[in-house]
Order: sequence, then structure tokens, then C-alpha cells
Amino acid sequence: MGSGDKIRIQVIGEPEMSTEGEISPQGTITFWILGDIKVAGKTVSEVKKELSRVLEEKYIKEPVLKIEVLEYRSKEVLIHGAVENPGTYHLQENWTTLLKLISMAGGVTKNVGSVAYIIRGYMNRPLNVNLVLKATKIEKRVSEAEQSSPSETAQEKESKKSLSQGEKKSSPPSSPAQGELKRIEIDLKKLLVEGDLSEDKPVYGGDFVFISSIEFEELSRNFVWVEGAVKSPGKIPYVPGLTALQAVLQAGGLTEYSAPNRATIIRIAPDGRNIIFKVKLKKISKGKAPDVPLQPGDRLTVPQSIF
Repeated sequence: MGSGDKIRIQVIGEPEMSTEGEISPQGTITFWILGDIKVAGKTVSEVKKELSRVLEEKYIKEPVLKIEVLEYRSKEVLIHGAVENPGTYHLQENWTTLLKLISMAGGVTKNVGSVAYIIRGYMNRPLNVNLVLKATKIEKRVSEAEQSSPSETAQEKESKKSLSQGEKKSSPPSSPAQGELKRIEIDLKKLLVEGDLSEDKPVYGGDFVFISSIEFEELSRNFVWVEGAVKSPGKIPYVPGLTALQAVLQAGGLTEYSAPNRATIIRIAPDGRNIIFKVKLKKISKGKAPDVPLQPGDRLTVPQSIF
């Protein structure tokens, strides 16, 4: 329990000893002639055991207590970013899951990105939101990414990897230590598109959750590029299952001077190296070769014919 929670304490058979109210900012509640008793930071069973002992020692033989948490107001969670109703939400239990919290916030917006961050214990510590956003590397960099190729993001990816911290799934999940601050990264595409519930991490009171949008992520997370002899070269939003031929069609199709069977895909390997694939688009369009699935950040180039 914590400050702001509304609780009720009853001693069965002793109605005059019952009390109901909010836990004070000092973490106490006034109970009968015992005055202010400390309850914040303790569980219901701990408070019940302690009160039973005091009452039995001084006032009542074998007291029977009932303690209820009527409302968990201390379990505040802050969620911002690409959700319909960002803001502060009060949990009715000690913890919830990321999916449930997103649902409480009205769901994600149409420009939701590919990653979310949970900052453990953020609201319990005097930290600046801008510092947290900077630490998670989700500051806006659209203009910078527009001028760079996907290969130039390899260093950023390595930096992100060094910052990333995972979390083991437990059932039930253990609560974080008081005052602990830890960043957990969630793959939203796995969670929201593929239904991978291993990404549905627990969220506790005091956590800060940021749902990124495509405008605030490096473009290589959410787009592929189609260049060369196509009618509308440029970046195309990546969706799971996007193939080379589909990307070309979204780029307006081939020009009359294209050499589709000499197309290439440049992909960035985890170690930052460029991996080049040859793609025979003409054969693919005729069903003579399998289409090639793309990955975020791929650069598909269709050269012009030399004739």
C-alpha cells in the first residue's frame, strides 16, 4: 500500500473500532485510540498481523481484523507517446501488463512505431523526462535520417544495443526494488502484430511508459528504400511480409529503361556490414522465381538498362 490509497480497517464484532480513509502523505492512517499507524510500504497481511498483535496485547482477546484496499491511488503509471489518451493512470492492483495499460490509454495511434520503453520506478525519483528520452535514444531525428543511408545507422544500432536491458519473464512477476530505475525495451511489432506475449511485460506503479511513433524513430526501423529505374523512387513504409516486387509496385512500378533482373537489395548485417542480394524482378513477376521478403532498412535498387 502507499500514500493516497483508500483503505478500510474493521475489527469484527467491534464496529466502533472500524475506520475508513486515505493513507496520508506521511504513509499513515488514524485508527481508533492507537492514533496514526504506519501502513505505506506494507502489505495488507503485514498490517493485519501487526495490528492484531497490538490489539491482543492491550485490548482484545483474539481479535479478528479485516483490511480492504478500496482504491489503489498510489499505483500511478505515466504513459506517453503514440497512444490515443496519454497521461497518468491509477492501477487498481499492484501491477498490470503493457497491453492492458495501452488499452486503458485508448490503444495505439496509427503512427505507432516499432518499440516501447518501460522506465522502472521513474515516478518515484526526481528525474527529468527529457533525460529519460535522451537515454532511450528516441529524440526526433527525421531530417538526419532522410539525408543518410541505412548503413549510417549501424553505429546507432550498436549504441542502442549497448543501452538495451532485458527482463526475464516471471509468474507472478516480482516487483522492482524501491527506487530502482531500469529501462526495458519492448518490440511492439512482435507484441501488436505477431501476438508475441513474451513482449507483454509487467508495469508497476511508478513506472513511465513511452510508446514510440514512426516520426521519433530512425527511419530504418520502419521504412525500406526503392531507388533507380522506378517511377516514384523513395522510402516506403515497412509492413511485415513486404516483398521486393510489392515494394517496386508501391514505388510506381518499373520505368521503360529499367533492368529488373539486375536489381539488388542492400541489407545491414548486425555487425554493420553491407549484405548484397541479387533480385531477378522480371522472373519474379512472371512466377519463375520466388519473391524476396524485405526487412526494415533494406535498400532496393533497380538499375537502368545499358541499351
